[in-house]
Amino acid sequence: MSTKNGTSAKLTEPLFGTAENARMIGSGPAIWLAGDPEDLKVWMDRGAAGIVTNTVVLNQMVQKYGQITEVTKRYLDITDKPVVIEIDGHSTEELLSVGEVFTKMSDQIILKIPATTYALGAFSELKKAGIPTFCTTIFTLPKQLPLLKQE
Repeated sequence: MSTKNGTSAKLTEPLFGTAENARMIGSGPAIWLAGDPEDLKVWMDRGAAGIVTNTVVLNQMVQKYGQITEVTKRYLDITDKPVVIEIDGHSTEELLSVGEVFTKMSDQIILKIPATTYALGAFSELKKAGIPTFCTTIFTLPKQLPLLKQE
């Protein structure tokens, strides 16, 4: 960062303060953290919106902590903010069943579900039940087309 006289200045404070302040004034992204609960603990009170997982992170954490439910408990122990858990299943019913395991753990849980045709039924049922969900990102048109054909 350069000062008015052209000298360089070290930026020691974020331009808008915390991420929470940036969101309040309408600028900046919501920052979601991913990784080891032990590593994230120190960062949770510094403006993070919450914790988000994906299959890669969860597989790594399972190697260290055991079952995914144990990893989830560790995330819940370090924050009162939302914790997004990515789930998987091969049918609407399986997604709902797996999702129920996590949503019974805490109201902080948001389910992240793969964008598939059978997931649409799960999204619909979860919405009716008032359970918050995220959808995985779709990068290719061939994956989008089947979803667009659904109501």
